[in-house]
Formats: sequence, C-alpha cells, structure tokens
Amino acid sequence: MKLLSKLCVVAASVVVAAGLAAAPATAKTAPRQAFSDVPASSQFAAAIDWLAQKHITTGYADDTFRPTRTITREAMAAFLYRLDGSPAEAAPASAPFPDVPRDGHFAKEIAWLAGTHITTGFADGGFHPTAAITREAMAAFLYRYAAMKGTGDTASYQEPATSSFLDVAHSAQFSLEVSWLASTGITTGWQVGRGCEQFRPTASITREAMAAFLYRYATAGAKPGTAAPVTCDAPPAGEGSFSGDAGTLKVGTAVQPGTYVSSTPSSGPGCSWARLSAAGDDAADTLASDLGAPGSQVIVTIDPADAYFATSGCGTWKALTGPTAQKPLTTIPGDGGTYVVGWGVRPGTYASTTPASGPVCFYRRLSSADGSVAAILDDEVAVPGERVVVTIEPGDLYFHTEGCGTWQALG
Repeated sequence: MKLLSKLCVVAASVVVAAGLAAAPATAKTAPRQAFSDVPASSQFAAAIDWLAQKHITTGYADDTFRPTRTITREAMAAFLYRLDGSPAEAAPASAPFPDVPRDGHFAKEIAWLAGTHITTGFADGGFHPTAAITREAMAAFLYRYAAMKGTGDTASYQEPATSSFLDVAHSAQFSLEVSWLASTGITTGWQVGRGCEQFRPTASITREAMAAFLYRYATAGAKPGTAAPVTCDAPPAGEGSFSGDAGTLKVGTAVQPGTYVSSTPSSGPGCSWARLSAAGDDAADTLASDLGAPGSQVIVTIDPADAYFATSGCGTWKALTGPTAQKPLTTIPGDGGTYVVGWGVRPGTYASTTPASGPVCFYRRLSSADGSVAAILDDEVAVPGERVVVTIEPGDLYFHTEGCGTWQALG
C-alpha cells in the first residue's frame, strides 16, 4: 500500500497525554530498523527511519522511538529546527515567551521558531511548550515553514470554494493552512463515509504521525494539486440548536433549513415533529410528520420550501454537521431510531430477532430524512419472535429501526 494512502490510519493511532522526553539520546547512524519499538514491518518504518537518518529525531536513551506517544509543541519546534538543518542560532538574550525559560531544553529551537514567524504563540503571550500540538497548529507550522522556504507555492495558493473536510469551515482560523496541507497530499484526513472526510483539527498528533507528515513534506516537495476532488455527499447541514418542545417555528426565521438530530427522552409519549406548508390544524398543511419512540434518536431534514416546523416532546434539536460516531456501529440497537449510513452504522447485512414480549420489529431504509413516503427504499414489519434480516446498501442514506432486538452484522 502506498504511504500516501495511510494517513487515515496514521492519525487514528492512540494518543496519550505525554510529550517528548526532556533529554533525547545521543544521535546515532540509523540502520534500516532505527528503533527497537519500530519493526521493519511497521507501516511507518520508512518515515521514522528517514527521520532518524536526517537526525531530525534521535529517539530515547533506551533505543526506542515511542511512536504512539503524543508530540508536544516544543518537540515540534525541535523537529522543524532540525529539518531546516539546525541553523546556527545563539541562545536568546531574553526568553522568547514567558513560559519558555532562556535556559530551557528547547529554548533555542523555540526562539528560532518565533524568529522565523512560524509561531506567534498564544493570546496570553505564552508558547505552551509542553502542551500537545493540535493538527490545525501543525498545519499552520508546516504552511509557514513552506512559505519561508519558498516551497509548495504558498504565495499563490488559493483556498477552494468547497472545503476538503466536514469539520473545517472556511471561517475556521486555520482553514487556509489545512486546505493547503490537503492539496499537497501531506494529509488525507479520515474517511467517514459517503465520500466525506474529517481533519479533526483539535486532535493531538502522535510521533509516528508527525514523522509521516514531515517525510511527505520533504520527499514530495509539497506540491499543491495532488489531492482528489471533494465528493462528499453530506446531508444538508442545519444551524445551531433549538428546543424540542418549542411548538411551531417559522422556517427561515426561528429555525433554518437543514438536517437536525434529537435524542427522545426515555420517559414521556415520544418525540413528535411535523413539516408544515402553513400554520394551523389543517391536516392538508402537513408535508410530513413522525413520532419517535422514547429513548430513540430522531433525525429530520427541514426543506427550504417548508413554511413551518412543529416539535413537541423531543430533546434539544442540534444541527447534524458531521458523523454521529467516529467508528460506525456494526451492532445496532434495535430500538435506536434513525442513523446516518456510513456515519452511524456501516453498510452490510444484519439480522435481528423481534423480542417475544414486544409488539413488532419495524425497520426502514431511507434515501432522505424528510419523512416523505418517497424517501422509503425498503421497509418491513416483523411479528414478535420472528427473525428478520436486512441489507443496508452503501447508497442508503439513513436506516431506521424500532421495536427490534439488537441487529448483528452477518459475515
């Protein structure tokens, strides 16, 4: 498998609250297997060995690299400083930041980082050297380093109209830098279903992931334009949140069009909602409606053409702006309600047995969450004690289940 395709797995590594050791081991000439805890069979061995051969890292005194340990901001400063060839830099006359002592272990590297304007620190004036560096901060550091070196066409790079990632809006502080990082192929983010990707900007970074980022930057030359076009088929996003007992709301004023999710209280009659073409009690004005069972998840898409949206007995409605789980379920609660396929549940074939004491087991495969009959791709009602099997197709957008036993993936 090509290294460039592995970032989804790279950055999903376990992160722990620890940083680089205070005193790295003496530099060594790295063989093919540079560290005892990085076997040659590791998918990150090439990047980590390259890091050692370039003396960007020297590892720890016990001949380990500790690949899944979280990298700190001061360690990131040291890595970039060494990537630049460890330029001659006298110890700073004064501390570059109040939380970086002049005689601190990485004071010289941090002073270089500040002097090159790769970092400006935080609003409180500090650098926060021992804090784990976030993925968005790493993107900003690499972007500024590339700009300083004149690589990656940073001066002419234009952020595209469509964001590469679900969780990085154009209004985000580092959206340009993250977009550039994606355009170079240095990062590919996480595949979260339906052709959509996340960057997880505030997540921390492991040492092996940092090795991969730097290796890709240095060996690929940070060439923009290598990223695949965005093909994300996300539900139309809502805005903000509103009470599940708000009554009738005017669409476009009290509530914005888009997709929303609510968790129905476990006690009470259930979550009732309706999309309306006009206010009032005339049944002809109801475009679609539903009643969510107690304790289940409810998802609805409010269309821009709707005049009103009515809600009663629901939990707080929140805009559905991204995956409901990082790892979609392969075991689905039979009374769970509605899930986004690819985000909440994985496509595949599942089996359930209707509880003998229950009324019926009911499921639906859906192409939309607007509550319309046209959105139903397939549905079935199973009597108590009956075994039922369903195949959730990759093209399905939602799966609804109530009154069933736990769905177990087959095969």
